[in-house]
Amino acid sequence: MKHHPSERGQALILIVFGIIAMVGLTALAVDGGATYADRRQAQNAADSAALAAALAKVRGDSQWQARALATAAGNGYPNDGVTSTVEVYSPPVSGPYATHPKRNEYVQVIVTSHIDTSFARVIGIQQTTNVVQAVARAKPPEIGALFNGNAVVGLDPSGFSFDAWGTSDWYIYGGGLFANKDARAKNNKDNVQFPDGHCVTTVGTPYYFRCSPQQTGASQYKYPDDIRPLLPPIPPCDGRAYRGADGKLHEQVGKEGRGSRVDHFEDTYAPGLYCIENAGGNIHGGIIGTDVTFYILDQSFTMKFNGHGYFAASAPTSGPYAGVLMFSDITPTPCTQNVEFRGNGSASNIGTIFMPSACIDDRGNSDVFEDRTQLIGYRVTSNGTGQVRIRYSADDNYKRPQPPAVELVE
Repeated sequence: MKHHPSERGQALILIVFGIIAMVGLTALAVDGGATYADRRQAQNAADSAALAAALAKVRGDSQWQARALATAAGNGYPNDGVTSTVEVYSPPVSGPYATHPKRNEYVQVIVTSHIDTSFARVIGIQQTTNVVQAVARAKPPEIGALFNGNAVVGLDPSGFSFDAWGTSDWYIYGGGLFANKDARAKNNKDNVQFPDGHCVTTVGTPYYFRCSPQQTGASQYKYPDDIRPLLPPIPPCDGRAYRGADGKLHEQVGKEGRGSRVDHFEDTYAPGLYCIENAGGNIHGGIIGTDVTFYILDQSFTMKFNGHGYFAASAPTSGPYAGVLMFSDITPTPCTQNVEFRGNGSASNIGTIFMPSACIDDRGNSDVFEDRTQLIGYRVTSNGTGQVRIRYSADDNYKRPQPPAVELVE
């Protein structure tokens, strides 16, 4: 069989194209794989460099940029202008964090790497380039409100942390309601209202609330382990209060701020820190004071404000107990501490009431007007026909230092 010269020329062309295709596929496999592997490595280097810079920033290290560059170099990107370029910015120069209200807390690292090719050179591609970036947040230490600024907090992790099943009316301003498990209002009564638009957040289920949006499935605080670090400092209570010429109880001279013991709660107090030894019983008169903090020593008591008993006091505005009006330590068994407003009892206070093991109850026809207060108990409940008005103001209540944080956000 005869082959014409034109056919041999066609075969040669096909072989050439085949070789080119094979080289292209080889280049794609080898050089493409190398480029992909470098991209992953460059991203890891950018992430590590951004975190290193953010950590240096929260530690107050002025060499945070150098820390990022050193970390990138240690991961194979030396910022030599040939194989790689590493840029470190704070605030970021591009992306959503460049215009973030707290943009100075963010660090952006951009890594540009150049990879020399092997097979792709045959088809004229000498080098491939990857550009990756990472953004980390250097959140400084700050003072933050307890429980995300919710005005009423129930900590019971296994039942109704908040229960307003009775006919009492609640009006909660300035913050919402947090329940560490379930929360309940009165069915079809709308007896728990949030006039300024806040609502309910629960770990479990909110029953019969009409506000919105109702947030469910929140992260649960482990009781008591997650609660104990939030408490104010426990005072030594090694002083003894005395009555001054003004008729008020005062801290023991020379032991101010350490907790002066008082054996009966009902009284009028000069500014200071007081440790209450016998908190239980009926309170028919008043608990009155300005710039005062009360630490309850008893682990088992029932404090009843009734027969026109009232609580009218305000917390300090500075010092370690700023914003703390009344608190107690965690007890071995919840609800052995009880605070009841009943039978014309009333309250009008400023500052946080933080009693993590106590059951706090409004019942009868009491009128509880907690002015600029945060109310925190193990269970918070109500019954009877009373009214409770909580007006939370973050500036007047207890805050805890929030530790610095470093996180990769992009």
